[in-house]
Amino acid sequence: MLLKRIYKHLLMFLVFGLFIFLAIASASTPSTNSSGTSSTSSSRSSSSKPFSDFYEQWIDVKAEKDLIILKNGEEPRIIRSNNINEDLLEYLSDYYKCIGDTGFNGPYQDIIDEIKDQCKKNGATLALYSIDYSYITPGSYSIRRYDFTVYYLVKWTGSPSNFGFNLIDLSAKDRRNLEMNTGAKVYFIYKYTPAFYANFLKDDIIISINKYKITNADDFYLYYLINNFKEGEEIEIEFIRNKQVRKIKIKNE
Repeated sequence: MLLKRIYKHLLMFLVFGLFIFLAIASASTPSTNSSGTSSTSSSRSSSSKPFSDFYEQWIDVKAEKDLIILKNGEEPRIIRSNNINEDLLEYLSDYYKCIGDTGFNGPYQDIIDEIKDQCKKNGATLALYSIDYSYITPGSYSIRRYDFTVYYLVKWTGSPSNFGFNLIDLSAKDRRNLEMNTGAKVYFIYKYTPAFYANFLKDDIIISINKYKITNADDFYLYYLINNFKEGEEIEIEFIRNKQVRKIKIKNE
């Protein structure tokens, strides 16, 4: 009788141990899809349809005027960039508008066809994209992952105001470096405008117009609207470049 009890408890112990071993082994093995990549993540970076799931619209082309959008049967221009943010500003200064973007992280893939499909959906005539190595996942199922960035653009046929400036507010870093809280930073300059011909540059800090102190970007635009400068009128703009205060006079056109 005693031997039967010992045998019964030993058998239960062995079964329980086997169950624990199988549970641990199952938890430590990542599930994989048909391509061999891990499918355990449900985050933004693991989406199977990144161009539809992560597309962010900036401009509704159907509601905007003066935009030349992609026509039926027309193919968009797809350009790979090694410095996408600088290249984006170059196209913006050349009278393009960014209507949206796609950004995600994942294993390397050819995204040209997906970019073309998205352009045909949103009307973009040009797409700038970059693929930058991000990191490699740890473990025996390690995978190289990349940051994918795409900007979608259309040509703009309108006329820029504000002398051709496109301004943004100072960042916290700008304020620390300048040791001041007021001013507006040049994001880019539209080509062939008064600001362009006056040789203003990206990152110049506008601090006054005709001795009126500029608080931020909106303050600059409001001052421009309120004054309704006449064609040919000369305006003095004070700005900071390389930590030196300068003044330039430009003519309104």
